[in-house]
Amino acid sequence: MLGAHCPIDQTNNAGETALSFAALFGRLDMLSVLVAHGANVNHVDARGGTALQMAISQHNTAAADALRQVGATQ
Repeated sequence: MLGAHCPIDQTNNAGETALSFAALFGRLDMLSVLVAHGANVNHVDARGGTALQMAISQHNTAAADALRQVGATQ
């Protein structure tokens, strides 16, 4: 995606971004890369949630901690 020249916060129909998918699928190494390219760590999806909220609701402490490390606050 980084080489595709599309907006870094491009969303799918559910409002999810590459950053939220990286957190969801355990690609925690990609979080800092996406943020360095301008990804919004507090992006709100179509359901009103953020990647951090999703990680917390799934009891995924590794993803929640990694998101906080790159600046997620919501």
